[in-house]
Amino acid sequence: MSNDMNQSAKRCGSIFVVLLLLLPIIILFAGFAVDVAYVQRVKSELRSATDLAAKAAAFDLSQYSDMTAARNKAIEIAAINEVGGKPLTLTSQDIVFGNATRQLDGSYSFSETGTPFNAVRVTGRRTNASTDGPVRSFFGTFYGFSEYEPETDSFAAFIDVDICLVLDRSGSMKLPVIN
Repeated sequence: MSNDMNQSAKRCGSIFVVLLLLLPIIILFAGFAVDVAYVQRVKSELRSATDLAAKAAAFDLSQYSDMTAARNKAIEIAAINEVGGKPLTLTSQDIVFGNATRQLDGSYSFSETGTPFNAVRVTGRRTNASTDGPVRSFFGTFYGFSEYEPETDSFAAFIDVDICLVLDRSGSMKLPVIN
């Protein structure tokens, strides 16, 4: 009976040693998973902030035809949205006005040189060159990934549509034509 207890105690001790050897690796993988999830969250926040800024600028451009007001609206809307815990700061160079044209597949393409101006492209970034700087990772110093520099473009357009309403009061359209 005591022999069984000794073997059980030896097994317990060997599992403890294996656990101590694997624990740093498990913690490293957990930290990597946290950082990857945070990177995805920051990318999503940046995409949302630039989408909203572009949409607000395009709406102002369609309403007032004033590029300065539209640019200021994009900067204002971006500052309301946080990316990586900081409000997104846009500069005038991050906002470009252009023309959106419909492609054969139904998508739209943006051209900076096209006229009339009916679209706005907003570039959001958290890089070393940007005002807000890069996004810091939580555990990146353990595996050489201490900063992340996301960047994305979004564009929004407004398409003017003419609608014509025709009222036929003569009654000529009401009866079928018989040949």
